Amino acid sequence: MSCMEFVKKKRVFLSYCLFGFLASALETGLYSLFYITLNFSNVLSTCISWVLTVIFAFFTNKCNVYRSKEWKLKVLGKEILAFFSCRLTSGVFNLLSHREQEYPLIYRRWDELRLHDVD
Repeated sequence: MSCMEFVKKKRVFLSYCLFGFLASALETGLYSLFYITLNFSNVLSTCISWVLTVIFAFFTNKCNVYRSKEWKLKVLGKEILAFFSCRLTSGVFNLLSHREQEYPLIYRRWDELRLHDVD
């Protein structure tokens, strides 16, 4: 099998991996922008970067991975609802990944420490 045949055969998988990587990079960059540069709280930075990244992921997957051409509001609404509800689980895990014993306490500690300010 030639390289081009492989790419054509695995296009959806390879596209999904590429845009998944880009979404991860975007989320990390947005989090850094909000938390470090704009001095938002840890929780707020996490939530905003997650929402913006999910919007990016939805449209890049719709257009580039699955090549969906359907833009009717009814269909788009169903796709967005399905995509966001699946990604909601990852958003909850993202927030809880910073958790120690007491969920809100770790965020207060992280924001008080502002470890990124230490050179």
